[in-house]
Amino acid sequence: MSRTRWVRRDIGGTTRIAAHSARGWDLTARGDLPETGAGSDPRFRARLAHQIRKDLWRLLRGLRGFAPMVEIEFDAGKLSATAGGSLLAGPAPAGTAAQIADLLADPQRQRRWLAFAARVGHAPPAADRVGHPHAL
Repeated sequence: MSRTRWVRRDIGGTTRIAAHSARGWDLTARGDLPETGAGSDPRFRARLAHQIRKDLWRLLRGLRGFAPMVEIEFDAGKLSATAGGSLLAGPAPAGTAAQIADLLADPQRQRRWLAFAARVGHAPPAADRVGHPHAL
């Protein structure tokens, strides 16, 4: 099994996690998330994006050539997520974007994602991981 390399980009209040092979947004859905007060922290947004990415991958792992991307945006006190990615092997089946939208709107998953992301203090700050093989 090959290991996917993840690329993280932080620009202002936006954090994007993408598979190294992702070329852009061929497939996308957007949803609002409950604000927890931690949305301004890029580590929180990265942890949140990785949790959403894991569930997105579980949902679409059978979609050939799918390279996932998740973007978390914190703007004016509101938190939103865009999930999807690029399709390297042709178009997605009809209804795939609706499946992603349902995933993002699921309140039980939202609670789990936010609870995990809120445990930012349990991970070393990104600056402490420079040179670490799993550094973003």
